[in-house]
Amino acid sequence: MASISDVIDSHNKLTPRQLILVGTVTVGVMFDFFDFFLLGFIVSIIGKTWHLTVGIITLLIILNGIGIIIGGFLWGYISDRIGRKLSLISSIVIFSAGSGMMAATPFGMWQMLGVLRVIVGFGVAGVFTIAFPYITEFVPSKKRGFNTALGAVFVPAGTFIGSSLAAFASPVIGWRGIALVSFLPILIAVPAYFFLKESPRWLVSKGRINEAKESIAWAVYESPDKVDIDTSAAVKKKFSYKEVFKYKRSLVSSWLVNLGTQSGSYTLTLFATLLLVLLYHITAAYAAYLFIWISLSAIVARFVFARFLIDKIGRLASGLICSFGGAFFLIMAALFASVQVGSLSLFYFLYYPAYFLIEAAWAPTTVYGSEVWPQAVRGSGWGSSYGFGGIGKTVAPLGMALALGTSLTLSKGSLKDAFTIGKLLPAFGVVAGLVALAGVGYILGREMKDKTLEEVEASLESTAGQ
Repeated sequence: MASISDVIDSHNKLTPRQLILVGTVTVGVMFDFFDFFLLGFIVSIIGKTWHLTVGIITLLIILNGIGIIIGGFLWGYISDRIGRKLSLISSIVIFSAGSGMMAATPFGMWQMLGVLRVIVGFGVAGVFTIAFPYITEFVPSKKRGFNTALGAVFVPAGTFIGSSLAAFASPVIGWRGIALVSFLPILIAVPAYFFLKESPRWLVSKGRINEAKESIAWAVYESPDKVDIDTSAAVKKKFSYKEVFKYKRSLVSSWLVNLGTQSGSYTLTLFATLLLVLLYHITAAYAAYLFIWISLSAIVARFVFARFLIDKIGRLASGLICSFGGAFFLIMAALFASVQVGSLSLFYFLYYPAYFLIEAAWAPTTVYGSEVWPQAVRGSGWGSSYGFGGIGKTVAPLGMALALGTSLTLSKGSLKDAFTIGKLLPAFGVVAGLVALAGVGYILGREMKDKTLEEVEASLESTAGQ
């Protein structure tokens, strides 16, 4: 009997159905983070008229993070219990509905926005937790790194759409019109339910062998009766979340990697337009326009690392470059923020390489995090690390807000008048320190490049408890 990897790896290229699955999940993740980071653009628009302080804006950002933490831990467990496909579709509906409903928020009721942002964060965590194990379990071993990372590559496309809408459409349709666009991802969920198949590896782990054969046959265009796979991986015992803690090295390394990656990416994205408004005393629309170019660099960054590095030099080396390099340029941006280059300062230009590397880190983070767990707890393990990483979504923004001054509003002068370089450096220092923790996680990790998931499983089981 052949392993699932033997059957799937026998095809050198992804079949059209595998490509559709990867594409559907990738688009889902892209809109996932369009909705998630939409808050950053909306508060830059409503901040003045709603008289929102930096403290209130930070609270809204933290509530996003709380939703992520809860969702990360729960959705991984849910996907290990009910499957990848149904969990993915459910989470898409939740985050899309929660974000779209922001359009109905009465004037000044930021509290309602806060409740909805918890819901959005919860749904977003579901998509991000499920997407990468789902792809990992469906594609050939040699193609696993790039195709799994594709989901992360196009996340900045979501922020690009958001910044473009804020820059060009907000004067016409307003922030409520932009929020209504968030309902669109629900349209992805309907065809996905009828066309996509459940992960064959998850089905085998639940003893549903015939369904697993049908899923593999669907992916590789074979007849189910010709799919002869090893079923020894079928799980007979009842699943328990505590199984995650048997794999200590995977736990510690993936938790640190996610903590560092999420701290930097989340904070730099959500605070970017706010910082630009405060620093240069420009309109929210123009700040969103400036951020368009930063978000485009993030797409390039993730693609470069996904396509050319994680399958070449490995997940660990790629992650080390991103984490320590990103932390370095972040400190440089704070140190040289007062140096002018034309109408802008070096802050804007040093933000590029910092953001480039910190965003590129998502490529190794998602691949490593989803493949460093055995099949039975892959969803829960990856979900736990993503949920733990959500702590960075509260700690890092809080440090940034305390440095800015929680009572500061968008109508009170420029950053130069209200915020000194002496405050900017500690703020970015906190974020840079958290980003560097991802590098520590990679140092503690183990390389999974070029290994089949069966080989990964054997390696993890042989060292369980260590």
